[in-house]
Amino acid sequence: MATDRRILVPALLGAAACASPCTAAAAGPTGWDAYRQIDQLPVFRTGEQARLASSYDRRGGNEDGGPWSCRRRVEGGRCLLAQHTGPGEVDSIWTTRPRAGDVRRTGTIRVELDGRRVLDGPLTAVVAGRLGAPFVFPAVANARQASGAVWIKAPMAFRQSMRITTAHNPGYFHVNYRTFDSADGMSTFDPYDPAPDARAILREGPPPGEPPLEDVSGRGVLTAAGQGTITRLRVTLPGRPPRGARMRMTFDGRGTVNAPLGELFGSGLPARVESTLASQDGGLLNLRWPMPFTASARIEVTGAANAILEATVSRDPALPAALARGEAGYFRATSRAGRTARRRPWRVMEARGRGLLVGLSATLQGPRSQRHLEGDETIVADGRALHGTGTEDFFEGGFYWFYGTRSLPLVGSPAHHAGRRGCPRDCRSMYRWLIADAVPFGRSLRFTLEHGDRNRVAGRYSTTALWYGR
Repeated sequence: MATDRRILVPALLGAAACASPCTAAAAGPTGWDAYRQIDQLPVFRTGEQARLASSYDRRGGNEDGGPWSCRRRVEGGRCLLAQHTGPGEVDSIWTTRPRAGDVRRTGTIRVELDGRRVLDGPLTAVVAGRLGAPFVFPAVANARQASGAVWIKAPMAFRQSMRITTAHNPGYFHVNYRTFDSADGMSTFDPYDPAPDARAILREGPPPGEPPLEDVSGRGVLTAAGQGTITRLRVTLPGRPPRGARMRMTFDGRGTVNAPLGELFGSGLPARVESTLASQDGGLLNLRWPMPFTASARIEVTGAANAILEATVSRDPALPAALARGEAGYFRATSRAGRTARRRPWRVMEARGRGLLVGLSATLQGPRSQRHLEGDETIVADGRALHGTGTEDFFEGGFYWFYGTRSLPLVGSPAHHAGRRGCPRDCRSMYRWLIADAVPFGRSLRFTLEHGDRNRVAGRYSTTALWYGR
């Protein structure tokens, strides 16, 4: 197989998901529209389920990979990672090998959608961007870019079937994909489409929103009246966010956010963050999550003197109308901090009703061995479990971010302190934003993190889960 080109197939005919909030939306936007239409994140995905195929230890221990990395062998002895019959979309393929994400021994990766190969080539060539757009950064990342692992984040939709295989056992992996009740309005992934606009949004963030737009500001507190959607929020401080600073948000009289300021913006430790939906650099912090409201919004910073808040508000009525009809949710954050309990997982969040999990920011302290990061993550949405291979793997680094801290569009570990800056042991901040791979739920969601193998490594944890709900 040539190492410089992928096997390409024409896209099937079909329309993209609706370009504005839809009545009783069956699913979120598919393909690259998931990034072009970040403004639709608050809209509930009623006809969609999140799925996860991973190499977690089925016996409950920490022996991830190995015998758990191939669901079975298929034609030509290839290792099957994930497959599905029916409509859906592959949104993230993450894998690593000892040492530090050298995946040469994995050989080729093959993605077959609707019976046709849309990707077939050496994994090292794919993640290095040698196959060309759309498989270039930030839609793919090699071991140095992702710091110890590799991933593919080009959203690959399918109408009838999906199968992902590798030539050899990949070791550690997870595949985030979603399934749909219907293929109506969908197009199969087109590997001819370089999607430059969607990749630019990943690098630079979404546009400010649909006009008419209005700018509002305040010192310490910001308010907006009427219906609208906050599309950009900026906080300016005299210096870095002080320890103990928090942000509170109230929409239509409902308190939905009370979170550590830095953590909400991607890092609870001093760091520079440059991601699609949040950034911070010293005393300048930016947030780009869409936040709809029907009558009023109030945002306050506490524990930080002289904070200046500025927001861009879109007065387009579509999203507030969906919110009023119960078809969209408010922007919410669930924050918890404290010591872990032996043999009990860390509870990130629990929610009832309808919603959508869209991100996690965490500031974790543990032993210098970093063994607390070996604990698996588990998300249970409406009774269906998404079981991963470990905390560092959920945030899509590898071997404790072998090549150092990173701040990338959708994932990162921007700060790491060990025995310095007030951290006597090991302290690390991490974030992962879930856009195409968000987790919808109709009845309930429970999100937990093990702290080490079988919750046997003590730590001090602070987590902020971001989600949309009523």
